Amino acid sequence: MIIVADSGSTKTDWLIGTSLKTAQRVRTQGLNPYFVSDDEVVEVLKELLLQIEDPLAIKGVYFYGSGLSSALGVHRYKNLFRQCFPTGEVQVHHDLLGACLAAAGRESAMVGILGTGANSCVFENGEITHHVPSLGYVLGDEGSGADIGKRLLRLCMLEGGKTTLSADLFADLGMSHDEIIARVYQGGLANRWMAKLTTFAVKHRSNSKVQEVLNAAFSSFLDDYVCRYPQHKTLRLNMVGSIGIIFKEELEAACEARGVNLGKMVKRPIEPLFEHHL
Repeated sequence: MIIVADSGSTKTDWLIGTSLKTAQRVRTQGLNPYFVSDDEVVEVLKELLLQIEDPLAIKGVYFYGSGLSSALGVHRYKNLFRQCFPTGEVQVHHDLLGACLAAAGRESAMVGILGTGANSCVFENGEITHHVPSLGYVLGDEGSGADIGKRLLRLCMLEGGKTTLSADLFADLGMSHDEIIARVYQGGLANRWMAKLTTFAVKHRSNSKVQEVLNAAFSSFLDDYVCRYPQHKTLRLNMVGSIGIIFKEELEAACEARGVNLGKMVKRPIEPLFEHHL
Protein backbone atom coordinates (compact mmCIF):
# COMPACT_ATOMS: atom_id res chain seq x y z
CA MET A 1 0.00 0.00 0.00
CA ILE A 2 1.26 3.47 -0.84
CA ILE A 3 0.21 7.05 -0.10
CA VAL A 4 0.58 9.80 -2.68
CA ALA A 5 -0.22 13.42 -1.94
CA ASP A 6 -0.49 16.59 -4.00
CA SER A 7 -0.49 19.64 -1.74
CA GLY A 8 -1.06 23.29 -2.56
CA SER A 9 -1.58 26.32 -0.38
CA THR A 10 -5.31 25.64 -0.01
CA LYS A 11 -5.80 21.87 -0.01
CA THR A 12 -4.01 18.53 -0.10
CA ASP A 13 -5.33 15.57 -2.09
CA TRP A 14 -4.30 12.11 -0.84
CA LEU A 15 -4.67 8.71 -2.53
CA ILE A 16 -4.07 5.60 -0.42
CA GLY A 17 -4.06 2.03 -1.67
CA THR A 18 -2.66 -0.50 -4.12
CA SER A 19 -4.57 0.50 -7.27
CA LEU A 20 -6.15 3.66 -8.61
CA LYS A 21 -9.54 1.96 -8.96
CA THR A 22 -9.80 1.03 -5.29
CA ALA A 23 -7.68 3.79 -3.73
CA GLN A 24 -9.03 5.67 -0.73
CA ARG A 25 -9.37 9.40 -1.36
CA VAL A 26 -8.84 11.98 1.37
CA ARG A 27 -8.70 15.77 1.25
CA THR A 28 -7.11 17.90 3.98
CA GLN A 29 -5.92 21.48 4.29
CA GLY A 30 -2.94 22.66 2.26
CA LEU A 31 0.48 22.05 3.79
CA ASN A 32 2.61 24.79 2.28
CA PRO A 33 5.51 25.18 4.74
CA TYR A 34 5.33 28.96 4.51
CA PHE A 35 1.83 28.97 5.97
CA VAL A 36 1.67 26.02 8.40
CA SER A 37 3.72 25.08 11.44
CA ASP A 38 5.36 21.73 12.15
CA ASP A 39 2.67 20.99 14.74
CA GLU A 40 -0.06 21.63 12.17
CA VAL A 41 1.58 19.25 9.69
CA VAL A 42 1.86 16.50 12.29
CA GLU A 43 -1.76 17.04 13.34
CA VAL A 44 -2.93 16.59 9.74
CA LEU A 45 -0.84 13.44 9.38
CA LYS A 46 -2.23 11.98 12.60
CA GLU A 47 -5.79 12.64 11.43
CA LEU A 48 -4.89 10.98 8.13
CA LEU A 49 -3.61 7.89 9.94
CA LEU A 50 -6.91 7.55 11.78
CA GLN A 51 -8.64 7.13 8.41
CA ILE A 52 -6.33 4.32 7.25
CA GLU A 53 -7.49 0.81 8.14
CA ASP A 54 -4.00 -0.72 8.35
CA PRO A 55 -1.26 1.93 8.72
CA LEU A 56 1.42 -0.76 9.10
CA ALA A 57 0.71 -1.90 5.53
CA ILE A 58 2.00 1.40 4.11
CA LYS A 59 5.21 0.77 2.17
CA GLY A 60 5.78 4.22 0.74
CA VAL A 61 4.69 7.84 1.17
CA TYR A 62 5.22 10.22 -1.77
CA PHE A 63 4.45 13.85 -1.03
CA TYR A 64 4.49 16.66 -3.62
CA GLY A 65 3.96 20.09 -2.08
CA SER A 66 4.02 23.77 -2.90
CA GLY A 67 6.67 25.76 -1.07
CA LEU A 68 9.12 22.85 -1.02
CA SER A 69 11.71 24.20 -3.45
CA SER A 70 14.55 24.29 -0.92
CA ALA A 71 16.57 21.36 0.44
CA LEU A 72 15.93 22.68 3.95
CA GLY A 73 12.16 22.55 3.48
CA VAL A 74 12.31 19.04 2.02
CA HIS A 75 14.47 17.83 4.93
CA ARG A 76 12.07 19.41 7.43
CA TYR A 77 9.05 17.66 5.92
CA LYS A 78 10.79 14.31 5.61
CA ASN A 79 11.47 14.37 9.34
CA LEU A 80 7.85 15.26 10.11
CA PHE A 81 6.52 12.48 7.88
CA ARG A 82 8.89 9.91 9.37
CA GLN A 83 7.48 10.67 12.82
CA CYS A 84 4.12 9.38 11.61
CA PHE A 85 5.28 6.82 9.03
CA PRO A 86 8.42 5.28 10.58
CA THR A 87 8.40 1.99 8.64
CA GLY A 88 7.80 2.94 5.00
CA GLU A 89 9.81 4.84 2.40
CA VAL A 90 9.25 8.60 2.54
CA GLN A 91 9.83 10.89 -0.44
CA VAL A 92 9.16 14.62 -0.39
CA HIS A 93 9.26 16.68 -3.59
CA HIS A 94 8.30 20.12 -4.82
CA ASP A 95 4.83 20.25 -6.39
CA LEU A 96 6.44 21.53 -9.59
CA LEU A 97 8.03 18.12 -10.16
CA GLY A 98 4.66 16.50 -9.49
CA ALA A 99 3.07 18.80 -12.05
CA CYS A 100 5.71 17.81 -14.60
CA LEU A 101 5.21 14.08 -14.05
CA ALA A 102 1.43 14.49 -14.28
CA ALA A 103 1.23 16.88 -17.23
CA ALA A 104 4.30 15.99 -19.29
CA GLY A 105 5.30 12.45 -18.33
CA ARG A 106 8.15 11.47 -20.62
CA GLU A 107 7.79 14.29 -23.13
CA SER A 108 9.61 17.61 -23.05
CA ALA A 109 7.37 20.57 -22.32
CA MET A 110 6.99 23.76 -20.41
CA VAL A 111 4.80 23.12 -17.39
CA GLY A 112 2.82 25.76 -15.55
CA ILE A 113 0.80 25.68 -12.34
CA LEU A 114 -2.16 28.00 -11.83
CA GLY A 115 -3.99 27.31 -8.59
CA THR A 116 -4.00 29.41 -5.45
CA GLY A 117 -0.42 30.24 -6.47
CA ALA A 118 1.56 30.14 -9.71
CA ASN A 119 4.74 28.48 -10.91
CA SER A 120 6.40 27.21 -14.08
CA CYS A 121 9.41 25.37 -15.45
CA VAL A 122 10.89 23.63 -18.48
CA PHE A 123 10.83 19.83 -18.20
CA GLU A 124 13.23 17.98 -20.51
CA ASN A 125 14.46 14.38 -20.45
CA GLY A 126 12.78 13.73 -17.11
CA GLU A 127 14.33 16.74 -15.37
CA ILE A 128 13.50 20.36 -14.64
CA THR A 129 16.07 22.26 -16.69
CA HIS A 130 14.84 25.85 -16.36
CA HIS A 131 12.81 27.45 -13.59
CA VAL A 132 11.72 31.03 -13.02
CA PRO A 133 11.58 31.50 -9.22
CA SER A 134 8.12 31.70 -7.67
CA LEU A 135 7.91 34.79 -5.45
CA GLY A 136 4.70 34.03 -3.56
CA TYR A 137 1.46 35.97 -3.52
CA VAL A 138 2.93 39.25 -2.23
CA LEU A 139 5.72 39.60 -4.80
CA GLY A 140 4.48 37.30 -7.56
CA ASP A 141 2.00 34.48 -8.33
CA GLU A 142 0.70 36.37 -11.37
CA GLY A 143 -2.22 34.59 -13.00
CA SER A 144 -3.05 32.56 -9.89
CA GLY A 145 -6.33 32.52 -8.02
CA ALA A 146 -4.84 34.77 -5.35
CA ASP A 147 -3.61 37.20 -8.02
CA ILE A 148 -6.99 37.36 -9.78
CA GLY A 149 -8.70 37.90 -6.42
CA LYS A 150 -6.24 40.64 -5.48
CA ARG A 151 -6.74 42.42 -8.82
CA LEU A 152 -10.53 42.26 -8.43
CA LEU A 153 -10.35 43.60 -4.89
CA ARG A 154 -8.09 46.45 -5.90
CA LEU A 155 -10.32 47.42 -8.84
CA CYS A 156 -13.56 47.32 -6.87
CA MET A 157 -12.21 48.97 -3.73
CA LEU A 158 -10.79 51.86 -5.72
CA GLU A 159 -14.21 52.25 -7.35
CA GLY A 160 -15.69 52.23 -3.84
CA GLY A 161 -19.01 50.63 -4.67
CA LYS A 162 -19.86 53.38 -7.18
CA THR A 163 -20.04 50.93 -10.11
CA THR A 164 -22.32 47.94 -10.48
CA LEU A 165 -19.36 45.55 -10.39
CA SER A 166 -17.83 46.98 -7.22
CA ALA A 167 -21.22 47.19 -5.51
CA ASP A 168 -21.83 43.53 -6.35
CA LEU A 169 -18.47 42.53 -4.87
CA PHE A 170 -19.15 44.37 -1.61
CA ALA A 171 -22.60 42.76 -1.48
CA ASP A 172 -21.24 39.26 -2.19
CA LEU A 173 -18.64 39.60 0.55
CA GLY A 174 -21.03 41.28 2.96
CA MET A 175 -18.12 43.42 4.11
CA SER A 176 -17.25 47.11 4.19
CA HIS A 177 -14.05 48.64 2.81
CA ASP A 178 -12.45 48.67 6.26
CA GLU A 179 -13.52 45.09 6.99
CA ILE A 180 -11.94 43.89 3.74
CA ILE A 181 -8.68 45.67 4.58
CA ALA A 182 -8.70 44.08 8.03
CA ARG A 183 -9.40 40.63 6.56
CA VAL A 184 -6.54 40.87 4.06
CA TYR A 185 -3.91 42.24 6.42
CA GLN A 186 -4.93 40.75 9.76
CA GLY A 187 -7.05 37.68 9.01
CA GLY A 188 -4.25 35.29 8.04
CA LEU A 189 -3.91 33.13 4.90
CA ALA A 190 -4.90 36.07 2.72
CA ASN A 191 -3.82 34.20 -0.41
CA ARG A 192 -6.44 31.48 0.17
CA TRP A 193 -9.14 34.03 0.93
CA MET A 194 -8.40 36.14 -2.15
CA ALA A 195 -8.27 33.03 -4.36
CA LYS A 196 -11.90 32.30 -3.43
CA LEU A 197 -12.86 35.47 -5.30
CA THR A 198 -12.36 33.60 -8.57
CA THR A 199 -15.98 32.48 -8.09
CA PHE A 200 -16.93 36.16 -8.38
CA ALA A 201 -14.84 36.42 -11.55
CA VAL A 202 -16.70 33.45 -13.02
CA LYS A 203 -20.07 34.92 -12.06
CA HIS A 204 -19.21 38.25 -13.73
CA ARG A 205 -17.05 36.84 -16.51
CA SER A 206 -18.85 38.76 -19.27
CA ASN A 207 -18.12 42.11 -17.60
CA SER A 208 -15.51 44.05 -19.58
CA LYS A 209 -13.65 45.07 -16.40
CA VAL A 210 -13.40 41.43 -15.29
CA GLN A 211 -12.12 40.50 -18.73
CA GLU A 212 -9.46 43.20 -18.36
CA VAL A 213 -8.47 41.72 -14.99
CA LEU A 214 -8.21 38.21 -16.43
CA ASN A 215 -6.26 39.36 -19.48
CA ALA A 216 -3.82 41.30 -17.29
CA ALA A 217 -3.38 38.36 -14.92
CA PHE A 218 -2.69 35.76 -17.62
CA SER A 219 -0.56 38.16 -19.66
CA SER A 220 1.60 38.74 -16.58
CA PHE A 221 1.82 34.99 -15.95
CA LEU A 222 3.04 34.34 -19.48
CA ASP A 223 5.39 37.33 -19.60
CA ASP A 224 6.92 36.66 -16.19
CA TYR A 225 6.83 32.85 -15.96
CA VAL A 226 6.79 31.47 -19.51
CA CYS A 227 8.18 33.84 -22.14
CA ARG A 228 11.44 34.12 -20.21
CA TYR A 229 12.31 30.59 -21.34
CA PRO A 230 14.25 30.32 -24.63
CA GLN A 231 12.00 27.37 -25.55
CA HIS A 232 8.70 29.23 -25.11
CA LYS A 233 7.88 29.14 -28.83
CA THR A 234 9.13 25.61 -29.50
CA LEU A 235 7.83 23.60 -26.54
CA ARG A 236 4.16 23.20 -25.64
CA LEU A 237 2.91 24.74 -22.41
CA ASN A 238 1.12 22.05 -20.38
CA MET A 239 -0.89 23.35 -17.45
CA VAL A 240 -1.86 22.02 -14.03
CA GLY A 241 -4.47 23.52 -11.72
CA SER A 242 -8.09 24.59 -11.72
CA ILE A 243 -7.54 28.25 -12.67
CA GLY A 244 -6.14 27.42 -16.11
CA ILE A 245 -9.09 25.13 -16.82
CA ILE A 246 -11.80 27.47 -15.48
CA PHE A 247 -10.43 30.36 -17.54
CA LYS A 248 -9.12 28.33 -20.47
CA GLU A 249 -10.50 30.71 -23.11
CA GLU A 250 -8.78 33.73 -21.57
CA LEU A 251 -5.53 31.82 -21.08
CA GLU A 252 -5.64 30.56 -24.67
CA ALA A 253 -6.10 34.10 -25.97
CA ALA A 254 -3.10 35.35 -23.98
CA CYS A 255 -1.01 32.41 -25.24
CA GLU A 256 -2.01 32.99 -28.86
CA ALA A 257 -0.99 36.65 -28.62
CA ARG A 258 2.52 35.54 -27.61
CA GLY A 259 2.97 32.59 -29.93
CA VAL A 260 2.80 30.10 -27.04
CA ASN A 261 1.31 26.69 -27.87
CA LEU A 262 -1.04 25.69 -25.06
CA GLY A 263 -1.05 21.92 -24.66
CA LYS A 264 -2.35 19.44 -22.10
CA MET A 265 -4.52 20.68 -19.22
CA VAL A 266 -4.62 18.73 -15.94
CA LYS A 267 -6.96 19.89 -13.19
CA ARG A 268 -5.53 17.71 -10.42
CA PRO A 269 -2.25 15.80 -10.78
CA ILE A 270 -2.95 13.35 -7.97
CA GLU A 271 -4.20 10.42 -10.12
CA PRO A 272 -1.32 10.34 -12.65
CA LEU A 273 1.12 10.76 -9.75
CA PHE A 274 -0.41 7.81 -7.93
CA GLU A 275 -0.11 5.63 -11.04
CA HIS A 276 3.49 6.82 -11.48
CA HIS A 277 4.41 5.35 -8.10
CA LEU A 278 2.51 2.05 -8.31
